[in-house]
Amino acid sequence: MEHHLLCTFSSLLLLFLFSSIPVTSQFTFGSSSKQAHNYANVSCIENERQALLQFKHGLIDESNRLSSWIGESCCSWEGISCHKTTGSILKLDLHNTVPLYSDDDDFLCKNCLGGQLSPSLVHLTNLRYLDLSSNNFSGIQVPAFLGLLKNLRYLNLSSTGFDGEIPRHLGNLSHLRYLDLGNFVFSSIQNSLSTKDLGWVAGLSSLEGLVLSRVNLTAAQDGLQSVNMLPSLTTLDLNGCDLFIHPHLSHVNFTSLAFLDLGENNFNNYMVPLWLRNLTSLHDLRLGVNNLSDPIHGLFDQITSLVHLDLSLNRFDISTLKSLCNASSLTYLDLSFNNVQGSIPSEINQLLKLTNLLLSFNKLNGTIPTNLGQLT
Repeated sequence: MEHHLLCTFSSLLLLFLFSSIPVTSQFTFGSSSKQAHNYANVSCIENERQALLQFKHGLIDESNRLSSWIGESCCSWEGISCHKTTGSILKLDLHNTVPLYSDDDDFLCKNCLGGQLSPSLVHLTNLRYLDLSSNNFSGIQVPAFLGLLKNLRYLNLSSTGFDGEIPRHLGNLSHLRYLDLGNFVFSSIQNSLSTKDLGWVAGLSSLEGLVLSRVNLTAAQDGLQSVNMLPSLTTLDLNGCDLFIHPHLSHVNFTSLAFLDLGENNFNNYMVPLWLRNLTSLHDLRLGVNNLSDPIHGLFDQITSLVHLDLSLNRFDISTLKSLCNASSLTYLDLSFNNVQGSIPSEINQLLKLTNLLLSFNKLNGTIPTNLGQLT
């Protein structure tokens, strides 16, 4: 048992150090609009200023991060961006910039915002961007009133300590392009969210990025069927959701996916689902810790854009490694903690673009092929 836990932690640490790709970096919502900026000389809309003050009143701010929230010019306040001509608030970015894996928990907690989220936010009728990530709203539920912010394009509530059922009202955000309700792997503050079905996701018709990592989806039997109704999706992170992955999808709609993380889930027959071959735009695929086994031969032949493949902590054997030697676009391949026995195949030299090759904790033997040195 201790060995298994050590193996799992080692793999996750490798994943964090070498393959962690911030999903948010793929989206350019920094201003949410070309006209959203922090303007000191833009007139502030009074009812929106009052809404912000009510919002501030409900918060716990031990580090006094919102000390600038005084006076009449709310467009110059910390975390606020406005339209340059109308003064309407377009962006509210209050994410915590202190790393959540910090060892200094006292400092971390003091820098977090907490308390309650006031429904006064609904008065920010033109709000495009809301980021409250990496704070500590410990034990409260995701407010249903967020579903009234109809103009939202970006919503990030990751690692904020939210608890309970995800409100279906979020499905009303039809203009939303990015939604993150997940958790950072090594965060000391975690959401504890769940949902009994993902039907509400289908209402997010403009969605490009969906992160639900470590949200409890055990009861969501319709999981991928609902997400599959989002044709514009390019990023999907369902890591550690205990989601039941049915091997068959009658038709694959989310063929624009470039990033897909289905690690630590429940694959019905422990085989890699064949519908993955239809995701020909994939750059990054993560299927670690799923007890998956062979065969996958030829499965990735059509995915010529695939550069990052994580198959760690499964039951793949040497035949899988040999078949992956044909995936010449790969730069990162993780087959650690599998059942790869025998010699490293000489065909490994076909992976000329590789920058990371992880084969630890297998049953390899024999001589290391000299052509491994060709992987410059």
